[in-house]
Amino acid sequence: MLHLVILSANIPTAKFTTPDSHVSASFRDVTRSTRVIQKEQNPTWNETLVWFLGDQPLDSASFVDIQLREWGHLATERDLGSATVFLTSLAAKPSSILTLKDLPLLDGGHQPTGCTINLSASYTPPGLKAIGEPGKQKASGERAHSGVITAIRSITGKDHQREGISSRINSRRELTDKKQDFQVRVRIIEGRQLQGNNIKPVVKVFIGDHVYRTRIKTGNNPYFNEIFFQNFHETPTQLFDETINIQVLNSRAVRADSIIGVFKLEVGRVYDSPGK
Repeated sequence: MLHLVILSANIPTAKFTTPDSHVSASFRDVTRSTRVIQKEQNPTWNETLVWFLGDQPLDSASFVDIQLREWGHLATERDLGSATVFLTSLAAKPSSILTLKDLPLLDGGHQPTGCTINLSASYTPPGLKAIGEPGKQKASGERAHSGVITAIRSITGKDHQREGISSRINSRRELTDKKQDFQVRVRIIEGRQLQGNNIKPVVKVFIGDHVYRTRIKTGNNPYFNEIFFQNFHETPTQLFDETINIQVLNSRAVRADSIIGVFKLEVGRVYDSPGK
């Protein structure tokens, strides 16, 4: 298991207007993203991105591509800089923690953009417990359970994303490599203190590649209480890589100004969260 903690970034005011920014990280062709921080020159995420490695441990050539991006208009995103982080030291010494402070980010021509990022990474080889995690060694050959994974989250306005799922990853049984039937359910309960005047909120829910919408409500504290579900026939590891993306939009606004808030996480983080 690879843990990448995105701590914070610095975006110089002399070169960039105050952006809505997020970090995208790619490892072995699987991309994870942080939440979007609105209008901050020094955004702080303190958010953990997790990759389940299965039976493929890190090696000396392993790396993660990091991109700092501005959340743009009409679903476009502007790159604020990128960097490649090699994981050679973690592969050689899994008990260590790789910490990078003020890592310079580069543009497409490999020139510094002026933006920097702070992050750390840790690695647990397949078959071993996470660093500092209590409990017994995982039992071998035990079948992962098949059933319903339910994600219930309340949208709470500008700062709601900070109240998201804990990044703590619990011990889990060794996962089977056989495909199973799963159902992922997302219940949208309510919004609280959404930003804006005379707004008519609607929530878009992405479960994997499937998109759902709530009914349109009015006001800053809308009550939805709607459940969406999607069936999957996949291996547990494939299921845990599926994403749940929740977007709160003002249906009355033009598209460029419609986003009120965004929250994104992997199904695996729901499965591993306390009290699942």
